[in-house]
This record gives sequence, structure tokens and C-alpha cells, in this order.
Amino acid sequence: MRVLLALVLSALPLAARAVLPEQIPVLAKTGPNAPFEKLNYQLRPAKKPWRICVVLPNVMDSYWWTVSYALWLAEKELKVDLTIEDAGGYTHLDAQKLALKRCKTNGAQAALVASISQSGLSAEINELLGAGIRVFDLINGLKHSRISGRSATDFKTILATLVGEVNARERTPKRKTRLAFFPGPKGAQWVEQSLLGLNETLAKDAFELKVTDYGATEVVAQAEIAENFFRLNAADVVLGNAVAVEFIANKYQQKLRAIYSTYLTEAIIQYIQNGRVKAAVTEFPMFQTLLAVDLAVRDLEGERKYFELSTIPQIVTKDYLATDPPWLMHPKSFRYYLKRKFTNPAR
Repeated sequence: MRVLLALVLSALPLAARAVLPEQIPVLAKTGPNAPFEKLNYQLRPAKKPWRICVVLPNVMDSYWWTVSYALWLAEKELKVDLTIEDAGGYTHLDAQKLALKRCKTNGAQAALVASISQSGLSAEINELLGAGIRVFDLINGLKHSRISGRSATDFKTILATLVGEVNARERTPKRKTRLAFFPGPKGAQWVEQSLLGLNETLAKDAFELKVTDYGATEVVAQAEIAENFFRLNAADVVLGNAVAVEFIANKYQQKLRAIYSTYLTEAIIQYIQNGRVKAAVTEFPMFQTLLAVDLAVRDLEGERKYFELSTIPQIVTKDYLATDPPWLMHPKSFRYYLKRKFTNPAR
């Protein structure tokens, strides 16, 4: 039923947005140990409809709907044939393993993996690589020495960008600011990298940091973590994953001086506009997804120059949103798009 619903929603009129960005500002490097160079990257359509499977953690919030929309757009504009599956949440590693196995049985030529666990899919990735299927890290971070490429912005850099904003805005002269950080799911590389960025950038002389429990980025899990935390602790500023921030902005905003989100969702944008959330940071997941598809296509066509492409993080404030920036989120008429079979299956 969920797949049918996704297909119905994806069929809503979106033609006004179904064009590719002319150029995407990125940091690019030619190999895992090469230095980054800054450039404007241009996407191009595939020469044939390559079969690319995509495995996502979930489609529970509008962050992954935005990724899903970019995949829908990639099929239309980059001329590829995709399968798109979600695992159902960050606690369902076994479901993601099964989805990777289906990449092989369905005849995929490349796989884009937004991993639940940074190292928990090694056996399945080895199986894909052994079958000649290229594997690319999509957004979340994979620890594997043999992947074919990466389209992901280091969450250490993303958090450092946001924490720099917090350092500048939330210092007080009389005492340390009490900062509560809500990280997200344990074991996910983006969470571990976020903690590194936080710890390395936060002004320790001005802030007292409390890191809350880990938990899946699902409403029930994050609500429980938030309620447990505020039952025993006080905070001046909250910094956290979007699911936690959405809950906290609704229930605890009056007790806080400021709230910041580590990524964007549709609700976070609304809360920034109405003042409940002061700012967020985005790595433009729509761009990151299109770049991943482009990397896979160029690799399959023997024309890939870069191993890794990273977008440049942007602080999102009320003033920034007033400029009506494109490519932040999926269109409002869109929810998510899943597809279990290739349009042109392998023969």
C-alpha cells in the first residue's frame, strides 16, 4: 500500500520543478586521499538508462522525501532507471541488508546506499562489489575501503558550520550557556561525525554541554528522549536532529532561549519562519542525491573524474528563507517515491 501511495503522490503535477540546476557548487576530490578542490559541477543525462538501486533508511520525514524527490527528478532528467527502497527506520538494519541483496537479484549495475550503520553493511557491500556492481555512499556515510565513490558532505563540517553560528549568537556575559544536544541514532556515521564537529567547534569557555541519549529519528523515540531530559535537566539552548527539534519546539520552546536544527525538514522551515527555531544548517540533500546519481552514471560510462563530491553547507535563517532560495526541499505536493522494480529489467 505504501509503494502505491508513493507512486500516486509522485505523479502529482511537478513539471515546473522538473529541471536540473545549471551548476552545483561543490568540493570535489579525485580519490579518497586527494585534496578537495572547489568547483561548479554540471550534471548531464546518462547515455543509456543504467539500472541503479537506491537504499534509504526511511521515508518518515521530509528530509528523506526531499532525497526521494531528487531521485524522481533524476529518473526524468538524468535518464536513469532506478529502484528505490527504504528500510523503515534506523532500527531496521536487517531490512536494509535485504534491500541490498535485492539490488543484486534485480540486476542493478550500481547501488547508492544511504546507510543506517556506518559499518553494518560490509558483507552485503562486498557481495555487490564481487558481482561487479558499483557501490556509492549517499549522504549518511559508509566505512568501506572499496566503495566506488561518495556523494556526502562530512557532518563534522556541517555541524562545525552550525556551531559557529551558535557560538556567535548564544554567548552570555554572566554565566555559561547550558546547551543540550540531541544527536540521533547511535552507530550512524552522520551522528558520530556531528558529535566530532560539535566538540571541536563549541566554545567550551562559554557553553556547558549536555549530550542526551541516542535514538532513532522517529517521533516516539525522540519525544521520549526529550521528555526524559527535561524532566531532570534545564537548558538555555537546544541543538539537535530535526525530529527532536520539532517536538521540542512544540512543547518546550517557552523554556528555552533558542533552538537550532542540524538539518532541514518542511516543519523546521516553518518553525524558522515563525520564530520557534532560530536557525538550521543544510547540505542541500537534493543536490547531494543528484550528484550521487551523476557519479554512478559517469563511473558506469567510464567518464568519472571525481571520487567524492560534497556540497557546501548553508546556514538557514528567517532572513535566508526570505530570499526564496530554490532546491532546499521537495515541492509541497510531493511526499515520497518508492519503486521496487526496474522499468527495464535485466535480461
